[in-house]
Amino acid sequence: MANLNSPRLNIIDRLTRRLSTSLRREIGEMERGQVRAEKIAQSAERLYSYISQQIAEELTTAYPKDGLTIDGQVLRQVSDDGLDWWVSPLGSKLNFTRGLPGIYMAFACQKDGEITEGALYRPTDDTLVQARKGDGAFSPAMRLRVSDRTVLDGSVVFFAPGDQSKTEPALTRSLERGLSDGSFVCRMTGAPLLDMLAVASGQADGFIGANLAPVEVQLGALLIKEAGGTVTDLKGQPVTPTTTAMVAANNRNHTRLLKLIAGKE
Repeated sequence: MANLNSPRLNIIDRLTRRLSTSLRREIGEMERGQVRAEKIAQSAERLYSYISQQIAEELTTAYPKDGLTIDGQVLRQVSDDGLDWWVSPLGSKLNFTRGLPGIYMAFACQKDGEITEGALYRPTDDTLVQARKGDGAFSPAMRLRVSDRTVLDGSVVFFAPGDQSKTEPALTRSLERGLSDGSFVCRMTGAPLLDMLAVASGQADGFIGANLAPVEVQLGALLIKEAGGTVTDLKGQPVTPTTTAMVAANNRNHTRLLKLIAGKE
């Protein structure tokens, strides 16, 4: 892991290393069918509570002046000279309860409503990715870079429509186009932050999402921008602290995805 010289990211590194054993053991038991179906939800809630408590204790001890929000629940207000933490201890909990892949822990530090540094931990392969504004995004092995593919044909594009009753018509049109003519490969996982990470690392070529939590948009945007990508809302405008829909890719494919959403591609 590249040294980003960030005390807060170092805390996350230490914390995820400590929690990884419990989390990976639970995932393994789910995958091997060692947890009865009627107990899965209880196991997920127990694990979620344990991880949340450990995170809260660690961050409170290390940074008592920082604010802390866990999945929308404000546990502590930020002091004047502190930062605001947003944490998702068990991202894509529904996937976890069904034994599906796509589980993560997400951390973001905000200053004046803008995420300046963050991290995403993927327990299935014990990988921690960190990013800081202006300094890049890094996995343990390398600096992340977006795909250099310049055409949509053959591209892999992740979709995260969210609540189907609230899905943006433009997003639905672009998904239908991809599915109907096969010009690009569509993927939906139920884990939008991991989808954005796939774009940042060049494993996927684009992401279109709606009905996202604003902090998910900001953290994903940080990862992708620091990997050389372009991120906007569905109309091509910069993302803000209240944005809930986004398009991300390298610069050329980002333009093409915007045209696709607008019905011009």
